[in-house]
Amino acid sequence: MVEICYILGTTRSGTSALRNALAETKFKGPGEGHLVPLLSDILAVVHKQKKSGLGANSSGNGLFRMSEYEMGISIFLGYERYLQKTYGSEFIIDKTPTIEPIKFSPYLNRFHSAAKFIHCARRHIDNIISKCRKFPEVPFDIHCREWTDCSLAWEEKKLQLHGNFIEFDYFDLVNNVNGVSMQVANYLGLSEEERSTFSNYIGIQRAEGSNETDFGRVARFSDVEWTDKDKIDFMRICGLRGLQVGYGLDYYFEEFKA
Repeated sequence: MVEICYILGTTRSGTSALRNALAETKFKGPGEGHLVPLLSDILAVVHKQKKSGLGANSSGNGLFRMSEYEMGISIFLGYERYLQKTYGSEFIIDKTPTIEPIKFSPYLNRFHSAAKFIHCARRHIDNIISKCRKFPEVPFDIHCREWTDCSLAWEEKKLQLHGNFIEFDYFDLVNNVNGVSMQVANYLGLSEEERSTFSNYIGIQRAEGSNETDFGRVARFSDVEWTDKDKIDFMRICGLRGLQVGYGLDYYFEEFKA
């Protein structure tokens, strides 16, 4: 049986650090997956064909007898065998830092033999500063929308995973490495040696992959060098969601103001 761990979250939220640390254990896989949309498209075709009406009234037609659920299970088993053969392990990592895997996670949970989900969030201001630095060609408001959409999607979809997930914040990667490592090790059944290796990687390797990056830096909204329009767009798109999840404007968490 193949166990696949999906690392979820928007870009620049710590997903690469988690993926790379996990790759030091028994888990193997690509640097980034981007295969989830393929699975989504395949299941959409199965559903479309089943509902098309072709052969729906003929018991001698294979489509009439087809179970969408059983077909999905068979497709995912084939996909798991492909991953096992490609990466030479029964333990697979998939890190795809886009909204698609978040939205599709209930289906991944339903059809995989053994799926696991780790979600990493990050404060809106710091995340968008990092996005702009890494992807300067992308419009500012698109970065803001991506952060908000991913956060809202996770809030909705995690309820459909029936507790089969763990989640933490980028803040934890900086300030609670041992706690994060223990949480991941317990959830994924890592050995003590693997837990130590995972912890050492997170502790030493900066999450954004650059020695020039201040891993623990927290930006103040009052100090960010954004245009007035950018600040208005940020508050319009991210402001409410940031408050809902407890992020501050001049502090990482609003509660730190106390």
